[in-house]
Amino acid sequence: MTIAFLDANVFPHVWLTDVLLTFADFNLFSPIFSEEVLQEATRTFIDKLGKTSDFVMRYIEQIRTIDSAYLSSPQPPLCTAAVIPDVDDRHVVTAAYNGNAEFIITFNLKDFPNEQLETMGLTALHPDDFLTWLASQQHKLCMEAMNYLVDSKKNPPRTMQEELNHLAQTGMPMFASAIRNQNM
Repeated sequence: MTIAFLDANVFPHVWLTDVLLTFADFNLFSPIFSEEVLQEATRTFIDKLGKTSDFVMRYIEQIRTIDSAYLSSPQPPLCTAAVIPDVDDRHVVTAAYNGNAEFIITFNLKDFPNEQLETMGLTALHPDDFLTWLASQQHKLCMEAMNYLVDSKKNPPRTMQEELNHLAQTGMPMFASAIRNQNM
């Protein structure tokens, strides 16, 4: 099964995180992340997005308790096999490598140049590219997962159209289009 490391900038996109974790529930891929990534996401929610700490703590705790197998450690530190532009992101590369990930899913592609990551068997992908790739590989199971996700939303309820429109507007236009095309 494909293993993908989720960077901290993915988690504040709640609808995207819903899709990713639902896809994981349907065994479309295995997500991993680190405690440091969850702490970074927590800071982003509170400091940059102005979310209340109560909301953020509940949300992050739900993610943290989904499956302990999803947590990957950035220890021991990786020697500088991959030189990446931002040394503060080395923990992401190390945890992805230690967790046997194939992909790092991030909005911040400039800080994860694939030329450097390839030496470690890693590839950085934008979430839209990753989800679109999954949809092309396992379209029937992706549709089942998306239908399940939409059907599970009760407060407020959502239609598939609303789900896909929101995903398209928040940076997932290729994935939304792929699901729309499969839904016909």
